[in-house]
Amino acid sequence: MTVERQILPSVHSLPDGTRVAVASSFWRRFLGWMFRKHPPSAAVLFPNCRAVHTCFMRFRLDLVALDRSGQVVAVKDNVPPWRMVVFPKNTWAVLELPAGLWATAPAWRVQASKS
Repeated sequence: MTVERQILPSVHSLPDGTRVAVASSFWRRFLGWMFRKHPPSAAVLFPNCRAVHTCFMRFRLDLVALDRSGQVVAVKDNVPPWRMVVFPKNTWAVLELPAGLWATAPAWRVQASKS
């Protein structure tokens, strides 16, 4: 898979309508998608982060690492529960998506919403 997509860190939704929650508070960062029974219909952006885990998850995720400019650094598709993923040192944020969404989405160049 080529990594040509760009995501800007201030997004509230992706072009296909997928909502993005920015995990800026301690509790939002701590919980993420843990303990949920079903895959989310939204994505979570973890700024100032280069490592995530899928402990206490019941579903797989696509993980997208972004640098400070929003350029995609790396992608880990279909990550199962109970894994730890560490991205390269130039990673500034990690975007968690429902498994399969990254591969099926059009090339995204996201613009911040005005909401």
